[in-house]
Parts: sequence; structure tokens; C-alpha cells
Amino acid sequence: FKGPFPMKGVYLEFIRPEKIIQTNDLSEHPDDWKELIKSNVVNYNGQDFLHTVTTVIFEEVEKNKTKITISAKFDSDEVRDAYFKTGMKEGWAQSLDKLEELLAK
Repeated sequence: FKGPFPMKGVYLEFIRPEKIIQTNDLSEHPDDWKELIKSNVVNYNGQDFLHTVTTVIFEEVEKNKTKITISAKFDSDEVRDAYFKTGMKEGWAQSLDKLEELLAK
């Protein structure tokens, strides 16, 4: 898929420099993306696949090195699995690569 992939949300918790918890609203993503996710939800019965809560934890592991742990809460295990089937892991990897490039400047 080609972007844009608009996303909105609300910060639920922001503790600098340790943690960010935020909601993610993907309702403005392209319709073909929504259909792909929905079609990959096993036994889809109306689960909400457009809203998640993401927690990002930052841990200093040594001077100038930070470990980032990202977790997401989905409406069901089936919704989570659909995201993984359709490239969530690769998408996060691309985003983190871009962050690393930005921080290197």
C-alpha cells in the first residue's frame, strides 16, 4: 500500500524520558487497507480493528544507547494476529529505522 496513512490519537500518559501511552485511531486509513485487515481477522464478528492503545518504554542500557519496547493492546487476539499477518512488524521496523536516521543527524 502507498500512503498516506493518517492516524490520530490521544496521549494517555507521558513520563519523560521513560514512557508514552497513547491511543491510535486508524479510521482515516485507506478503505483497501481496512478491508485487508478485516479480511485477515479470523472469525470476524465486529471486533474493533481501528483503535489500539500503544505503550512505548524507553530504557537507557548504556551511555547514549536506549532500548525501546513497544507494545500494543488490541480488541482481540484475532485482531492482533491480523495486524501481524499484514505487516505490522515490518511497518514498525521501517518507522524505527527512520527514527534512527533522524537521531543520527
